[in-house]
Amino acid sequence: MQISVEAYQKERIKGARIMVVFRWMLIILMGTLVLIQHRSGYETESIHALRLLGIYMTVNILLTIAVLRSYDPPWLGYASAVVDMAIILFHLHNQSIYFDPIAISAASTLFLVPFLFLLYTLRLDRRLLIFVIIIGIAGLGGIYAYHYYEDPDPFSASLSLSPVAQGFKMAYILFLGIICVYYQYSIFRFIKKQLEGLKYQSDLNMQITLEKQKSAHAKELERINENLEQAVQERTRKLTEVETKMVRMEKENLQSQFEVLKQQVNPHFLFNSLNTLTSLIRIDPPLAVKFTAQLSRLYRYALENRGKDLISLEQELEFLEAYIFLLDIRFKDKVIIHNHLSKQKSDGMLPPQAMQLLLENAVKHNTFSKKRPLTIDIAVDPDGWLVITNNLQQRERRTESTGIGLANIHRRYALFSVEEPVFEERGDEFVAMIPLINNTENENKNV
Repeated sequence: MQISVEAYQKERIKGARIMVVFRWMLIILMGTLVLIQHRSGYETESIHALRLLGIYMTVNILLTIAVLRSYDPPWLGYASAVVDMAIILFHLHNQSIYFDPIAISAASTLFLVPFLFLLYTLRLDRRLLIFVIIIGIAGLGGIYAYHYYEDPDPFSASLSLSPVAQGFKMAYILFLGIICVYYQYSIFRFIKKQLEGLKYQSDLNMQITLEKQKSAHAKELERINENLEQAVQERTRKLTEVETKMVRMEKENLQSQFEVLKQQVNPHFLFNSLNTLTSLIRIDPPLAVKFTAQLSRLYRYALENRGKDLISLEQELEFLEAYIFLLDIRFKDKVIIHNHLSKQKSDGMLPPQAMQLLLENAVKHNTFSKKRPLTIDIAVDPDGWLVITNNLQQRERRTESTGIGLANIHRRYALFSVEEPVFEERGDEFVAMIPLINNTENENKNV
């Protein structure tokens, strides 16, 4: 497993913050030592050290602001490394010129460079650490060489200050740098191993959750299918028994209801709905639950109202909400339905699922896409007619009619109203108008 860029950057920011904390600790320690040095009478040396410490503190303030804002581009690390090393080397150079000729070779001052290596180990940037080691070794060697050629006498007075001894010190510092590189590599491997463990556990938990959700939805779907099949079989049996005992008008009315029920349990519609539900279970389980509830609500409505000739507009609207929800999921952004009925009041009645048949007719005989959606408007005009309008985008190849659409509505209205539904094309729109039947008209028709 390779650590992602985001995870690597996050760990690098953590390392940078730890490094900034250690730098502040170093500043406090060095400040304390400078104050002790100043009180001991080394005023000139102390002032020089305070100036460099002030520069170092300014740099650290800028670094603190950057890491607190999670801003740590590569160039910032290199810039801070150059400044840090420059401050140390300038301090050694200045000490050797004005205060102590052999300061460049003193162990107490050379200790600052390996400490810098350790600080940059925490940034988890191998190239930056190697860069710091190179400029540290090169800087120390260069300053020592400069002062040795300027005045070799102080360095020849003692074996510990000779070029050979300095070479051993440089090799020791290089060895410490190599240890820091290996330590940084070990930290990186540890972080990588921890991330792999977390990812494995996360994937395992996700897989278990998905399997549980898939199993639950599959059982729910199986239960719905069983109930639906039993309901269809029972309804078919009852319709077959009654069909032989009724007069022609009653038979036609019953046949219309039966055809509406067949439209509801149309295998093609059910097949599309189950396909949509299967996809939702994989990609959006919460939405799949809502889809299952609305599908169950739709078929429950069909079964509860199977024996009714007419139903109130308010009840039909409750059914229509579930049906529109299913259309929205199946044809997302391709079929747009504006339902204005919720803002209007009407006490009229209409045959059950007549509105669904009109919406199905619009979807069946028109093409639509996200760029050219099918727009359907539902409203009630001042005369009490239900008006459903859609833009005309007729298919090049007409879909074969099943006979349970507009003709079905005509036959059913002939049983309850003297007014006939109107279906016509008006320019680039198709308009379907069906009268809302009041109770008085229904009673007179039955008489």
